[in-house]
Amino acid sequence: MKKWIVICLLLAVLAGLSGCTLREQTDSVPIELWYVRGDPFADIMEELAEEYNATNPRVPVNTQGFDSTSDLGRSLDSARPELLLCDQRRAFTLYDQGKLKSIDFGKKGPQYAPLFEGLSGCIGSSYFPLGAEVPVLAISPSMPGSIRTDTLELLLLSASDAAEKTGNVQFGTDSFATLFANAMAQTDTAFAAVRAEDVQQPSYVKLYNLLAGCAYQGGVWLKEGDLVSMLQNGQLSCAICMSTTLKDVSDLQLEPVPVFGEGQRLCLGQCQGLAVTAAFDSGLRGTAEFIKWLSTSKAAVETSLRAGLLPAAAIDDEALDAPLRQMVTKLEGYHLYLPERNSGYLLNGTAFDSNTRSLLALLS
Repeated sequence: MKKWIVICLLLAVLAGLSGCTLREQTDSVPIELWYVRGDPFADIMEELAEEYNATNPRVPVNTQGFDSTSDLGRSLDSARPELLLCDQRRAFTLYDQGKLKSIDFGKKGPQYAPLFEGLSGCIGSSYFPLGAEVPVLAISPSMPGSIRTDTLELLLLSASDAAEKTGNVQFGTDSFATLFANAMAQTDTAFAAVRAEDVQQPSYVKLYNLLAGCAYQGGVWLKEGDLVSMLQNGQLSCAICMSTTLKDVSDLQLEPVPVFGEGQRLCLGQCQGLAVTAAFDSGLRGTAEFIKWLSTSKAAVETSLRAGLLPAAAIDDEALDAPLRQMVTKLEGYHLYLPERNSGYLLNGTAFDSNTRSLLALLS
């Protein structure tokens, strides 16, 4: 009888040791982070994971890149990573379908810049933005003082006057579709990005006529090209460009795109962030630790800026030294406008941009 008792005690001890080993192994199993190569944040996501892993976390992060969205989608049919790098449209769709898992950080979760607040119920619980690509007004040091940037109307009118007086092109944009989508959102006007439909909207007609008047004076650059270089060389006075094209710029003044009419302080954007797509709860603790590190680490802010995205993490004033960093402060009081997946801007924007350039070229 005593032998059986001893044997049982030994088995219990071994089982306990085995359980401890198993728990240790489970804790150290890496969390998976998937992304599509070519996304704005993708090139530096692996670098961020490596930097995090170098801090000796309890649970490391493994990254896996896919060549296309369709390749990633097929893999998601058979497996679910803990984290998925994606834009807000995919994240919000997954959230509406009940395919995201929430993380409870207790009393203090990730803190975000005001621009990112109130976008969706999943922000800060199951989708964690890293940054946003937004249109920005880039101003050349040689821009005439007569060009006003108080409103979009004043900008185009004063650029038209300056072109008439100097004979030089003054204004450009890398996307007329983005220019119109941003302005129409500010005035709460539907934008189909189809001229035959949009001409029924007074706000659209007003903005188009302002552009046409400026183009007639030779004040609008209507060819595609490297607008940043033209601004730096003084060939253009100002241009509305996406922030991702301005990531390495330090010699241009950057400002929010002027509000159109009596519109709202809205800024069109596209977020990049991490969606929690874990199939099981076992990986949520390690996932939470990585996300918390991202929201407090200067590395995440720096990498957002290197990608040309306005960082979502709240940052102090001491870090605001580069033009793109300063945009975070300048956009205080603005709200992000995130176009829906089926919006005319996303579906028809490329054709709209080409058609608008061709039409305005007839006037110049």
